[in-house]
Amino acid sequence: MNLDYGTMKGLEAGEFEARKFDDKQLSDRTKFSETTQEDIERIELLLDVRSGVLGAGPYYFSVAVCPNKHRLTMFDFVFTALVDAGHSKSFILHALVGNKRFVNPSRKVRCSTCAAVTEKGAYYAMRAYQCERE
Repeated sequence: MNLDYGTMKGLEAGEFEARKFDDKQLSDRTKFSETTQEDIERIELLLDVRSGVLGAGPYYFSVAVCPNKHRLTMFDFVFTALVDAGHSKSFILHALVGNKRFVNPSRKVRCSTCAAVTEKGAYYAMRAYQCERE
């Protein structure tokens, strides 16, 4: 599914604020981890963009492991968007740093280490793109 960011309709600020994870939820390290600089750099390489382009974080990803017990990160989420969802690199980049606000369902994630897919959806959150709260 190759989506066009330019044609996607985002949420109004108030609706996004009402539906997003709050700071208390995101700071709970039993539920979320903040994406490391190393992972951000790996994502930039995966998306073929200049170092520092994704510096507008923070990016949060749920504490999750794949069926083979590898710790999943935002890198795995982006990898899944490319491999399984068939999103273009440009679309993913715009979703990560663009100015539209989106709230989508949690997503099953493919491990970039072993290719196993999670049974349940993983949660993610960033400045203007998040999944539905539990």
